[in-house]
Amino acid sequence: MAGKGVTRFKSFPGMVRRPQFFLGAAREGAGSGRLRRRLTDQRLEGLGPGIPGYESGQPRINGDVSRSLRFRFQEDVLDLNPKAVVILIGNNDLAAMGSAGDAASNITDMVAMALKKNPNLPIVLCTIPPSADPMAAIKPAEREALNAKIRQLTEGRKNIVVCDLFAALVDAKGSPKAEYFTADKLHLGRAGYDKWAELLLPVFQQLDGAKRQ
Repeated sequence: MAGKGVTRFKSFPGMVRRPQFFLGAAREGAGSGRLRRRLTDQRLEGLGPGIPGYESGQPRINGDVSRSLRFRFQEDVLDLNPKAVVILIGNNDLAAMGSAGDAASNITDMVAMALKKNPNLPIVLCTIPPSADPMAAIKPAEREALNAKIRQLTEGRKNIVVCDLFAALVDAKGSPKAEYFTADKLHLGRAGYDKWAELLLPVFQQLDGAKRQ
């Protein structure tokens, strides 16, 4: 433990040898853990030499925000020498009336930290999905601004790619597509995790291709 309520995942058995990390607030719902199983079943091989399949770790905290993730990013992630990193963070920042600029700044700092350790580290930045939970309301303009900044972070960088969850999970009216979410219209359901896995597969293939160039 490091401070009240902050768990250091580095001490958890099995985390050190897991080559890919999914970072962000825990998006539980009915499909928790489903994304990892889908990607493992697909046996993504190419993200690093000698990887027999795809394994992942998820150093996540319920209700996490970008500042907290940035605080533990070095020890919980980079010190474990991941082969790739997937980041989805910022929804809780905005639901707590935080600004898109502050969340984007924290994400930018984490990207900089990762590239300082390994300039060729594959990084996937996920846009913030749509939501419609009145208990976690987000201003559409703030979500749009944060997603725009997330997309900008990938520009001109072969090893940093965006996974556009918002575009894939939003309907024509700007609301979350019900089939991908649980009843609260905030957390992903089983179909939502399946969709996320479907989106990530070509992203990893793109990153692998960039590494080979």
